[in-house]
Amino acid sequence: MKSTITEAAAAIAASVVVLIVLSVAPVRAVAQSGNSIATSFQNSGQNSGQNSGSRPKENQRRSSTTLDRALVEAAESGDVSALDKLLGIGADVNCALSGDGSPLIVAARRGRLAAVRALLDRGADPNMPVTGDGNPLIMAAREGHEDVTALLLDRGANIDQVVPGDENALIQASGQGQLQVVKLLISRGADVNVRVWVDRGSQRLAGEWRTPLSMARKGGHQAVIAVLLAAGARE
Repeated sequence: MKSTITEAAAAIAASVVVLIVLSVAPVRAVAQSGNSIATSFQNSGQNSGQNSGSRPKENQRRSSTTLDRALVEAAESGDVSALDKLLGIGADVNCALSGDGSPLIVAARRGRLAAVRALLDRGADPNMPVTGDGNPLIMAAREGHEDVTALLLDRGANIDQVVPGDENALIQASGQGQLQVVKLLISRGADVNVRVWVDRGSQRLAGEWRTPLSMARKGGHQAVIAVLLAAGARE
């Protein structure tokens, strides 16, 4: 009898959490099916690693929860009200979801300035990388969000931080032809001659060194090339 009562209580608690999430999450989270929500509760994927010089990796993080997934959805849509509610009931501001990144990475990638500011105010780490999703500054720079890039730098983002597989902010901005962001990063002291080795995963072509200038040339971004050369980028 005691076991039956305990199981019933656990089921009720889980149902309450789901109802809370559905009441505050943005439209995409509300649209999740019951099966999808149940699966979210069982998710146990983790990202782990150690900081090492200019090639940081994630610290071990707890498993994501339905609240964390809803928080990422709210960050993507820029819904600051939903962010506050979700954080208030236990969502992890520094959660990391494979394929999405952290809430701050998602908000930065989408250029959600108000959401980025709100997350930073609530303790989001501006330098936390997620494998395959870079870090907040890299994503903001790559997508050309000058205002978000500036805010992240003002709030402690490491301008030259390298994330394996995503290089760094200036290399990504240069490769995408984001002229204004390139100018901003250079004005804030970014290293125009940073070099990052990228493994292509091929036996024939083991990899390549990437720099802001090499990536700007590869993309044919003449204005960016001119700015980098004027700032001292070497051939």
